[in-house]
Order: sequence, then C-alpha cells, then structure tokens
Amino acid sequence: MKKHIVIIALALTSSANPGAVLAQTTTATATAELNIRSGPGPQYPSVGLIASDDATIVDGCLQGSKWCQVNYEGVSG
Repeated sequence: MKKHIVIIALALTSSANPGAVLAQTTTATATAELNIRSGPGPQYPSVGLIASDDATIVDGCLQGSKWCQVNYEGVSG
C-alpha cells in the first residue's frame, strides 16, 4: 500500500452515512502526491490529485478509518 495514504487517505462518497463522519473541518498538508478518490478505498476512481506540500481542507473523516472527505481546488472526494 502506498505511503501517501498516511497523511490523508482519500475519500468518502457523498452517499456515505453522514453519522459516520466526524463533523470537524480542518486543514492538512500532503507530504506526497495524493489521489482524491470518489469513495473511501483504492477501488474507487481518482477524481483529482493533491500536489506534494499543498494544503487541503479536510471536511471530516470516517470513524475508525484513515479515509477523509477533502476539498482541494474545487475538487471534493
């Protein structure tokens, strides 16, 4: 598994159970290029890319998981 998942392993689907998402917005900085995915797993297609050393908005994370909903330059995933 790629190390880029450590900082923010991307993403939650918009249809995910909202009760499973922590409702706290924060920012995070990528330490490597990160895929923004359409769902919470590597099996979901990439919908964007966060460049190394760029900051992104983290809208919330799936409890008990490393997957977070992010918004980067207008791309959510």
